[in-house]
Amino acid sequence: MHRLLTVTALVAVTCLSAGGAYAKDLCTGTGEKKPESAIKAAYEGKGYKIKKFGTEDGCYEIKGTDAAGKKVELYISPWTGETVKTKTY
Repeated sequence: MHRLLTVTALVAVTCLSAGGAYAKDLCTGTGEKKPESAIKAAYEGKGYKIKKFGTEDGCYEIKGTDAAGKKVELYISPWTGETVKTKTY
C-alpha cells in the first residue's frame, strides 16, 4: 500500500511539473519587433504613466497607471504594438 501511494505521488508531481515546460508565450510573432521606445511613446500618448517597462511571456509589459489613475498591467505584442492582455487593480 505504501509503495502504491509513493508511485501515485511521483506520477502526480511529474505531471504537474511538466505542464509549465509546455506553456506557450502569450505573445508570439515573426519579423522585426517594434523598438521599446516607440511602444513607450505610443502608450504615454494614450495617457498611460509608465512606472516599469519590461518583457514577460514574449510580450512587452507595462506597469503603471491609465489616464484615469487606475493601476494597470499591460501585455503588448512587440510585433504589432497592440495590447493583448490588460490587468487593472
